[in-house]
Amino acid sequence: MKITTRVGFNGSNAEVLRPLLEACSYKPLRYLADVLPQHLCDWWLEEVVAALEGHGGKDILAEVDGCPVGFCVIGDLPWESAILNKKMAAVKHMAAMPGREHAEVVESLVSTALEWTRDSNYDFLLCKTYTDDFTTIHALERQGFLLVDTLLDFVVDLRRFPNALQTAVIPAGMELRLAGPADLAGLVEVSRRAFAFHPGRFHVDARLGPECSKTIYERWIESCLNGWADWVVVAETAGKIAGYSAWKRPSKREMRHKLDLGHYSIGAVHPDFHGQGLFSALTLRGTELLESLATRIEGPTHINNYGVHRGYIKLGWRIEDAHHSFHKWLRG
Repeated sequence: MKITTRVGFNGSNAEVLRPLLEACSYKPLRYLADVLPQHLCDWWLEEVVAALEGHGGKDILAEVDGCPVGFCVIGDLPWESAILNKKMAAVKHMAAMPGREHAEVVESLVSTALEWTRDSNYDFLLCKTYTDDFTTIHALERQGFLLVDTLLDFVVDLRRFPNALQTAVIPAGMELRLAGPADLAGLVEVSRRAFAFHPGRFHVDARLGPECSKTIYERWIESCLNGWADWVVVAETAGKIAGYSAWKRPSKREMRHKLDLGHYSIGAVHPDFHGQGLFSALTLRGTELLESLATRIEGPTHINNYGVHRGYIKLGWRIEDAHHSFHKWLRG
């Protein structure tokens, strides 16, 4: 069996990828067990097409005797690139047909992705995998990718856990409200303090370092306030912002394919206010904002963020899946 790969498959013919998506064991959002497979596959195919049409979208197709057996899509990371002044990309989607040649197909895709990004003068490539996708994990390790973090996918099903809709218990002297432009400096200060020693993928990457990583989190909440998120909830006391949470409603594509999934983008509590129940209050307020728009809400959380784990579980959230993140620096 000879596997060939080619770059630049025509995204307008993306429908030929459907058998790969349907057969893949590592579909995105695979914990949505009650969503019809057809809906999930249709949504994923549209996500693939959107990635191909986005910044730097490029696909790699693996074939055996002219038959597709795997593909991946690479796309730019314009937000991170602007902050770090590097040309950065990510493997946005990848699927390989199960079977005897699965490992060889994945290896070919990863190898070709690295070759193309190097030749295209990228500085960096990100790839995320499920924690049980050992074939891809080992392929990335063999190509020199470094594991930089693991995220647990916490999810609350608003139909199953009515306790998630309880009234938020607000600490004495604290007010919860929606953020506005005047709150930017306070939000940035909370990010700076809350994420100073965070063990996330930016902090543990020796090429970035803690100061650069703190800047990324500061710019993250700034982007949320400027429209990337639909709501930013702040906790305020005596004119000082003590914490925040940022939320996104289900996308039009998610709604069209009956996924109805809301998103907890990022949350933080200033260290001076730890242990006062602010995480629970901020999380419940965001849940209230989404309860009429979503059936579930997802919130990826670092595997070592134990306080947040306990807070989620107390509110009826469950761990539904887990992902690894891998970084590969290509030059310099």
